[in-house]
Amino acid sequence: MAKQNLLLATTLFVLLLSSCGDKENSETGNQRMRSGLAVEAYVVNLQPLTQGLSLSGTLLPGEEVELRAETTGKLIEFHLIEGSSVKKGQLLARVNDSEIRAKLEKLKSDLKLVEDDLQRKQRLKEINALSQQDLDVALNKVDGIKADIKLSEAQIQKAEIRAPFDWGKHYLGNTYTG
Repeated sequence: MAKQNLLLATTLFVLLLSSCGDKENSETGNQRMRSGLAVEAYVVNLQPLTQGLSLSGTLLPGEEVELRAETTGKLIEFHLIEGSSVKKGQLLARVNDSEIRAKLEKLKSDLKLVEDDLQRKQRLKEINALSQQDLDVALNKVDGIKADIKLSEAQIQKAEIRAPFDWGKHYLGNTYTG
């Protein structure tokens, strides 16, 4: 209890001493309180923040595919749209193959004629009005034209550029028709 009384008395003494002071210091402090504190203020307006960074460099793709037709010629069709997806086997571009297509149509027409001729010769052979050699020549013409048709179709396929695999969005480099 004596310790508590001593502590209380010391605290009161310190408070009395601190409240006693110069009247001048007290008046100056009051003037400062009345005049306010010196403060720096800024007006802030809402505006977009734009920060830019200009650098030079080279951008390289993660994967790159070079596609070419097996034949040379003028590129007449181009079926790619920048950023679209591509499926395996999809026709991407075509080189001019108009002469091959015209030849194919002629061969198909010729095939019909030689097949009709072969049927006539087979009927003649059945009644022994035709030699086996003439029938073999007609059969050989049919087989030859069928082989030429397959060759023309293969040449048309070589003029087409098809996607070798599926891929997502693609971005084209320097590609021009003509």
